[in-house]
Amino acid sequence: MKIVIIGGGIVGASLAIAISNFSKNLIEIELIEQKTKDQLFNIIESRTIIFSYTTYKKLNEIGLWFQLKKYVHPIIDFNFSEYESFFDLNIKSDDYLIPAFGYTIKLRDMNFCIFNILKNKKNVSLYYSSKVVDIKYDLNYVYIKLDSGISLSGNLLISAHGSDLIQNINRDIIYIKKKYRQYAIIANILTQKYFSKKAFEIFIKNDLISLFPMKNQFYSLIWSHSMNKNDFLVKKNNFFLTNLEKYLEKKLGKIKLIENIHFVPLFYMYAKKIISHRLVLIGNAAQTLHPIGAQGFNLSMQDIVLLSNIISNASKNGKDIGEYIFLNQYQEQRHCDRMKVLFLIDQLVSLLINKNFFSSIYKKLLFFSIQNSSIVQDFFVYFGLGWKI
Repeated sequence: MKIVIIGGGIVGASLAIAISNFSKNLIEIELIEQKTKDQLFNIIESRTIIFSYTTYKKLNEIGLWFQLKKYVHPIIDFNFSEYESFFDLNIKSDDYLIPAFGYTIKLRDMNFCIFNILKNKKNVSLYYSSKVVDIKYDLNYVYIKLDSGISLSGNLLISAHGSDLIQNINRDIIYIKKKYRQYAIIANILTQKYFSKKAFEIFIKNDLISLFPMKNQFYSLIWSHSMNKNDFLVKKNNFFLTNLEKYLEKKLGKIKLIENIHFVPLFYMYAKKIISHRLVLIGNAAQTLHPIGAQGFNLSMQDIVLLSNIISNASKNGKDIGEYIFLNQYQEQRHCDRMKVLFLIDQLVSLLINKNFFSSIYKKLLFFSIQNSSIVQDFFVYFGLGWKI
């Protein structure tokens, strides 16, 4: 049995490790990545992965945690607040009988750990700096052609990156897309006050500032900002630090930018179907989320564990791992949880960015309920952790 995975980022590469470990290295895997090896390991410093305590357990289950644990930093406290408002809430992981709400890790360090494992997997072949230019199917196989001229084939194709090529070839794969009119401003900052294991989420009108503690006493910043990117660039010499410090000074004091600011346009996208004939979509090929709630990697890791188990069990029983019955089993088991996360994230973002009077009232009521009702507070904590609501 052979699997071809498009996308050698952390989702595709983690999936390769999970399938390999669950199947006792008996399934042959070919992993295709557009970036060069150097590009994967020389990622900008500000790219950070945030994952929940539930995802930590999944990483342990697939055999990744042992290598990652020396690079991660725990989040045991969370502060949620609204700028110049009554809403200011602190929650602790001890209250939920867990050692941490989640962990942070530099993307560069995570890539380093993952690819150190993969290079020792004899059943995994890696194709760096390779772009898929054509995909064809027959009843039992899928055939992939790379821009280098190399041709690959397998019983199953898993796409963990991009959507355009897959959608052009598989007409039954339909994407729902929505632009949020926001940019994520990503940076690393030093602060006068540093709380080693405490994260912050600060709501400011239609924006959200998220700060996650990292090793070496700095914060990873994600500012979901409604300003047009070009407007921001014109003002960036003084706008960024002046306004950020205004919002953070009471909690963290003076700030200093460690490196250049990076911009990522924010949008919502998901595939209505995540399977087709000998095809599965996962990670960014299946959905793209707003960073509010930091659920992107958490959602992908739950997909990885379930899909790897289904594929490995089918292989152990001598079945064709690309048969539709197994792919449909995966889609049906992930449907409710996936759609719940997508719906709640989209509703929270819509409430955040909507500037009408009623949305402002709803936000105030939501903040009041979270601060004064343990039931509402638990709902959002359980959602963030990936626990059943």
